[in-house]
Amino acid sequence: MIAPSLRTEGGQRITLGERVGGGGEGEVFALANRPNRLIKLYHERHRASRAPKIAAMIRERLWQKSDLVAFPLEAAFDNRGAFIGFLMRRVTHHLPVIQLYNPAYRRDHFPRADFAFLVRAAANTARAMAGVHFAGCVVGDLNESGVLVAEQATVALIDADSFQVGAAGARHLWGVGKDEFTPPELRGRDLEREERTRNHDAFGLATLIFYLLFLGRHPFTGVGPRDIELNTAIREYRFAYGARRTGLSPPPGTPQLADLPPMLAAAFEAAFAPVGGAGLRPKPVQWIDYLQRFERELVACPRSQRHRYHPSADACPWCRIKRETGRDPF
Repeated sequence: MIAPSLRTEGGQRITLGERVGGGGEGEVFALANRPNRLIKLYHERHRASRAPKIAAMIRERLWQKSDLVAFPLEAAFDNRGAFIGFLMRRVTHHLPVIQLYNPAYRRDHFPRADFAFLVRAAANTARAMAGVHFAGCVVGDLNESGVLVAEQATVALIDADSFQVGAAGARHLWGVGKDEFTPPELRGRDLEREERTRNHDAFGLATLIFYLLFLGRHPFTGVGPRDIELNTAIREYRFAYGARRTGLSPPPGTPQLADLPPMLAAAFEAAFAPVGGAGLRPKPVQWIDYLQRFERELVACPRSQRHRYHPSADACPWCRIKRETGRDPF
């Protein structure tokens, strides 16, 4: 039950507006008198455990270190002075990134997006991740629901209260990770006790970039002589699109690493190979550089202006996929 009277730490009264979301941890509401803010109210069973972490994030003024992340701004308290949640910036005119990288959703929600737009969104996703690391945090549980994209391909990260943060000698961890984005070296580990690293984040970032450039395909989902579950494929570094022999190959009707310039193909190889688990995955700043250069070098296909591709490819990959599947990806 929501307390009838809510206030910020400074004593300002909070008036709830419409409910805009919610989940297992709590519910998110608009503020009736502050249209550029949202409030997350934790369910009672989570309040005591979340309070120290939120206090640390606010005390460290993380919101000043990146404007691409909806960091906690102020703590919220009930009429007894007990912690109940926090205020954050409201991200408007953005949609979950899955509605961009999934071709079926993209037709409805980003109808004007071509491949160059996807590349730009990928670079901006890396830029947002770099902002998190600059702020001294680790995303940890990176997944498609926490990444939002606007019509200009700008990106914002939400669910910042799940980030791993260290302050005043304390390390506030997060015990959840979505399978598709959890790196091989963390499979089967107790995430409640596992300190995440920037290199762990780098696996999730590379996976999300791969989704954007490869028509929503996961890098470890492929075809082979036998069925291999995704969890097993990731744990065993069975990158389906790489040069290493992993027992998996790309599904038909998908882009190939050969469609990318060598620097970008090598970045994916490093991100999804055992050397990546040893700490050598590309960092966000490297992805920004690679992807910006990639976008600048794209050329238009003579058959379709919406088909943008890199000149190092043998031919337009989107025309090839259209021939193979009967569907135009763009």
